Amino acid sequence: MSTEMRAKSGLYLFYLDVVRPVLKSGRGLFGLVVVVAMVFMATAGPSVIPLDIEIKPSMRWCLPSLEHPLGCDYLGRDLLSMVVHGSREVFLVPFIATLVGVVGGMSVGLLAGYIGGRARRALTAVTDIWLTIPSFPVIFILAYVLPKSPLTIALLLALFSWPGLARALAAEVSSLKSRDFIEVCINLRLGKLHVLFREIGPHLVPFVAYNFAALFVANMTSLIGIVLLGVAPLNPTNWGYLLNQMIFTYRGLLIPSGSIIIFILVSVFVVIKLGVVFFAQALEEVFNPRLRAYE
Repeated sequence: MSTEMRAKSGLYLFYLDVVRPVLKSGRGLFGLVVVVAMVFMATAGPSVIPLDIEIKPSMRWCLPSLEHPLGCDYLGRDLLSMVVHGSREVFLVPFIATLVGVVGGMSVGLLAGYIGGRARRALTAVTDIWLTIPSFPVIFILAYVLPKSPLTIALLLALFSWPGLARALAAEVSSLKSRDFIEVCINLRLGKLHVLFREIGPHLVPFVAYNFAALFVANMTSLIGIVLLGVAPLNPTNWGYLLNQMIFTYRGLLIPSGSIIIFILVSVFVVIKLGVVFFAQALEEVFNPRLRAYE
């Protein structure tokens, strides 16, 4: 088989195994569109849509129009430009927190599940204790006390992102370790790293991918929440800061048009959350063909 034929065959298999499951699922397609829009908005968006910082009292709480697709905020600024320029921080901070949390959770979960014995009991005990700590109040207090920077907030969010994943992975790895094919690998002395990353690891990819998306959404909600409550770095374009000003400072909920603008901003956040979750569910179908309803 020629190189060109192998390349075409590889592309076709990629389409069947990855692209087709996402496109065939209505939720998956919606999630893919949302995720692509998120990436574009956070990277190229600020270059395409200039930031509107001009205060226009006559345009306060202006409803959506062709000129202002999402309406105007409490100072008459275009809400779409504020959302686009605030998206980079709103997406990047939770992404860093989720990445650090998932790496930590995977490390603890794999060790606890594979090693077993006293090491597993100790790691499980630490994980269980960590899970009992009320995360949002602690993050809220620490964010108020510690130096206010996006990196600090990301690390605080990561601090409480790992325990649930670690607990679940430990149980999953422990179950996989008792399977026949793993016992064969152990008897063949293929090495712990080989068993963990070549034999057990691929079975954990769907679970980790879905949890990554779920943690990202949770961390994004927490970030907006603590900014909304005024204890995080106050970036004027952060969605939490916009909500803070709309609701508490300018009493937008008491104004009919203000309530609509607040609803629009919250709806943008809800659509993004749903898109990320639906995309993660589509990835589960990619890794687990038995979940594909159309086949």
